Amino acid sequence: MTKLFYIAFSLLFLFFLVSNHISLATHERNKESELSFQHPEDFFSDSTSTVEILHISDDDEYLLEWTGSSETYNEVSFQQGFTLLFEDGYLKDTSSAWSEHQNDLNITKQTKAEESSRYHLLTFHYAEENSEFSFGWSEDKLYVLDTPMTDMHSFKSPKSKEDKKAKNILDAVIKQQQDHIERIIRDEANLPHDTLLFPLEDLNKWKMITDPASNNHLPLEQLEEMWGGIYKKLLEGNRKYRSEHKRGMPFISWDEKQRKLSLFIHYSHY
Repeated sequence: MTKLFYIAFSLLFLFFLVSNHISLATHERNKESELSFQHPEDFFSDSTSTVEILHISDDDEYLLEWTGSSETYNEVSFQQGFTLLFEDGYLKDTSSAWSEHQNDLNITKQTKAEESSRYHLLTFHYAEENSEFSFGWSEDKLYVLDTPMTDMHSFKSPKSKEDKKAKNILDAVIKQQQDHIERIIRDEANLPHDTLLFPLEDLNKWKMITDPASNNHLPLEQLEEMWGGIYKKLLEGNRKYRSEHKRGMPFISWDEKQRKLSLFIHYSHY
C-alpha cells in the first residue's frame, strides 16, 4: 500500500504548512529590509557536496559519510545549508546547519547502508550579508555495487565496462520508478499537463525555475524559506514513517499561472 502526502506552498501569501515544534538546524530571522539577489559566483568562493563509503563491515553493510560545505569570499551575517541524501531516488537521510558572522559552513553526517544502490547528495546553500543574498546548489553521486560476481566497491564514474553497464541499469530502473510515481502523483492530484512536476533531487529543474533571466522564476527572495519548509516536512515524514518501514520519494510541482510551489511525497514499503 502506498500513501501520497501533499503540501502546497502558496507564494502569494507566504503560507507554509510546517510544524513549529520540530527541532532542527534552521534559524528564524526577522528580515527588516528587502534583499537583492547576487549571483552565487560573486558570493560563494566554494560550494561542494561529497558522499563516500567510510567503512565496509564483514556482513556487507557499509557506512556512508556525506558532507555539504560552502565558503564565502568574506564573512557574512548569515549562512544556511540543507543536505538531502537520496538512495535510488528515495529520501534516505537529511541534515542541516546554519551560522552567523562566519565565512564557511560545513555539514557532515554518517549513515548506515547496504546492498547495491545509487546515492545522490543534494545540498542547498544560502547566504546573506547586509541587503544582499545569494544561493546555489551542489551535488554528488556515488554508485555502490555488491554482486555475487564482484567484491563490494564504489565509484563516481565507471572505469570498466561492467561498472558502466551496472550504472546504466541502476539509472534506468530508478528513472522508470520515478516516471511511474510521477504519473501516480499527477493523476491523484489532478495536476494539469502543463504544470511542471519533477523529482525533488533533479537539480537541473531547480536551476530552471530559479533562473533570474526567466520571467516565470520562483520569487528568489523566498527560496530559503521554501527550502526550510520543504526540509521540515521531509524530516517529519522520515521520522513518522521509518518505524512503519516506509520510505518517501519527494516531487516538486511549479504552477506558473497560480505562482504556487507544491511538495508531494509518495511513501511506499521497503
